[in-house]
Amino acid sequence: MRIAYIFEQFPCQSETFALREIECLLRHGLQVTVLCARRGSGGMNGRVHVIASPRPFSIRWFGGLMHLLASRLKQLPSLAALWWRIAIRSPRQAMGLLFNLPLLGEFSRAIEAHGVRHVHGYWLGWPARIAAAMSVLTGASMSLSGHAGDIFTETVTLDVLARRSEFIAVCTGQGLRHLQSVLGQSHPAKVQLIRHGLLPEEMDRPKSRRNGDSAALHVVACGRLVAKKGFDVLIHAFEQVNARRNDIHLTIIGGGPQEESLKSLTRQLGLDDCISFAGWLPHEEAMESVGQTAMLVVPSVIAADGDRDGTPNVILEAFARGTPVVASRLPGIAEAVEHEISGLLADPGDPTSLAEAICRLAGDRRVAESLMLGGRRVLETHFDAMANSERLATLFKETIGRSC
Repeated sequence: MRIAYIFEQFPCQSETFALREIECLLRHGLQVTVLCARRGSGGMNGRVHVIASPRPFSIRWFGGLMHLLASRLKQLPSLAALWWRIAIRSPRQAMGLLFNLPLLGEFSRAIEAHGVRHVHGYWLGWPARIAAAMSVLTGASMSLSGHAGDIFTETVTLDVLARRSEFIAVCTGQGLRHLQSVLGQSHPAKVQLIRHGLLPEEMDRPKSRRNGDSAALHVVACGRLVAKKGFDVLIHAFEQVNARRNDIHLTIIGGGPQEESLKSLTRQLGLDDCISFAGWLPHEEAMESVGQTAMLVVPSVIAADGDRDGTPNVILEAFARGTPVVASRLPGIAEAVEHEISGLLADPGDPTSLAEAICRLAGDRRVAESLMLGGRRVLETHFDAMANSERLATLFKETIGRSC
């Protein structure tokens, strides 16, 4: 059975959970083709066929448009009806779909050539709308998944997309409850909770140690440098940490639009000696740093536009490596980090609360060891990727079976 996953970018450095999910589906016996707007570097070592959007006005671009007009003519009225339902709710999204007509033709041709029976939009924004259009054009069944901020910021046309979807997978309980609330009485049963997780071979990574300095005094934060990650709050918290004890060093791993402003804030607060920016690192190198540190700090907040984290996968990586976690008390995070059991929680957006948690963990080895054991239990109980993805694979297989 072959399915198509639709992404804006694949692979994406900050979406390792997507690679794990596809890997699990391959192990469960499904075949996967990826359709994406942009192709990143790396991937699945050739085991997944990746088809990227044609460049504007290229031969493939014109070929996709011609295929749409010549081979999908009978489906165009249904596509127009979908477009109109989207346009009523969001003219901007509808215009985006119009600009993607050549892409729709190219992707529909690929779906036919690869024998794809089902399309899955991996986020509730652009991928979801493309999945719905592909389903209309090809007759393939479709489904969606939401993961973090898209669950809260990309719901204006969700009722239109849910009408055609067989199911909508979410990875957190907060996402489940929110989408059920958004959909009301129309499609709440379609929303399915399927958590992310780690692969079996990732579940037990030995704790490594940093050479030449004390790992007990080194702190790591890891993620995209965007508003919802709360790194500005962490830097302000470290001003207080540094005032209490000047032997703790923070490394921020990641890149993004806030990089320069965060570096500027660090200089303004005179924290250059205790905060460093590592930039983007290869995944294994970044996680090796997580394994070498005294603690992982996840200072997430709810951004002004409603964007927020679900359960960041770096927390699961820390659990696997025996690294205790300090994190914000946000609903998605609290589904993995239970206060004083599998981590310490601080009030989101509150530098003082975050600084107190960091200093407490840095100063009490017994608390750290207890949290390491608690994190391991949570990981094994709730975040085994192969066990969790079995439900997803079953949904795909059942859906394809019904369409035969």
